[in-house]
Amino acid sequence: MRLVPLRRHQPEPGSGDLVGPVRKDRRTKHLVKRLRRGDVAVIDHADIDRVAAEALVECRPAAVVNVASSISGQYPHAGPMVLVEAGIPLLDEVGEDAFDFLREGDQVRIDPDGVVYHNDSRIAAGEWLQPEDVRKRIDAAKDNLAAALEDFTLNTLSYVRRDRDLLLEGVDIPTLKTSMRDRHVLVVVRGHDYRKDLSTLRGYIREFRPVLIGVDGGADALLEEGYKPDVILGDMDSVTSEALACGAEVVVHAYPDGRAPGKERVEALGITPYVFPGAGTSEEGPPGHGLDVPRPPQGGLEAGGRQGREPALPPGGAPQRPAPARGRRDVRHAGDLAGLGAGPAGLGPGLRAAAGVLRPAHVPVLTAGGLRAARGGRYQ
Repeated sequence: MRLVPLRRHQPEPGSGDLVGPVRKDRRTKHLVKRLRRGDVAVIDHADIDRVAAEALVECRPAAVVNVASSISGQYPHAGPMVLVEAGIPLLDEVGEDAFDFLREGDQVRIDPDGVVYHNDSRIAAGEWLQPEDVRKRIDAAKDNLAAALEDFTLNTLSYVRRDRDLLLEGVDIPTLKTSMRDRHVLVVVRGHDYRKDLSTLRGYIREFRPVLIGVDGGADALLEEGYKPDVILGDMDSVTSEALACGAEVVVHAYPDGRAPGKERVEALGITPYVFPGAGTSEEGPPGHGLDVPRPPQGGLEAGGRQGREPALPPGGAPQRPAPARGRRDVRHAGDLAGLGAGPAGLGPGLRAAAGVLRPAHVPVLTAGGLRAARGGRYQ
């Protein structure tokens, strides 16, 4: 694997030393909940993904200090570029000792050479990442895509073998109060460009009034845009307490052995959740994406995002209700209904959407797809 050496530079946003209080966490999605403007974010996040980077940018820290490699070269990803292009100084590979030494709230100083000081004592040093360096590393990482694709394929086949009973026998699905019979369903995952996607689908939501399902932080995404989720499902590690208390039904993912790490948190809020056991880990999805669930034999539900163009509506055409086809309603991707195919990008990966009429046979596919999407990202 070829890596391009990085140069030490003074960070672009200003001159001189950077000073601020430490906020640290090994899980970036937990850190951003308490990170404030002017803080120094200390993370342990190899190969920073776009979603994590965008969450950090929104907090406007004085700097991001990564004890791991922000670009390992295993595959190209946009996270580091999002940070540096937003003017957030990114100090890379300062080492594990720095994370262990620093405490929450410690005042640190970082000089233009990437040396980190605490109480005037040097504790670590790293390399400032600059846009041109990030671009070179991304180009170098593209050479590794073939190997990464082969590894992902073998990994997927191993999980198919492990979960063959789930695929062949199915799982017991909790019965919800929310009726999904003959209704459209929109499954939302908070990923890249989710605000743009939800804004694009505003007319579709107003017209069809679908059941709104938020996968973990996708519930907050819906609330941010003025929508109340009907169902929240996932591990409950990235959804806020405010979203959990909005009145939606809550489905907590549990492992096959019955362990449900999110159940205790939900119950502490006075909410009785449904528990849905099933396999699913972050290794089962490609970076930044959920799961494209296969079309079931009866009805055809698509749960999961797809990039690229979708069939466009006629020029000037408004979203149309799906027409019956030989005694059943076909389920279509929300991009078809909203005319997203007319744009250059189509429906982005920030939204995993299923639009159409939901039948009882679809519920296992929808729920499993949502849980897999919740586990499928690389947002730590």
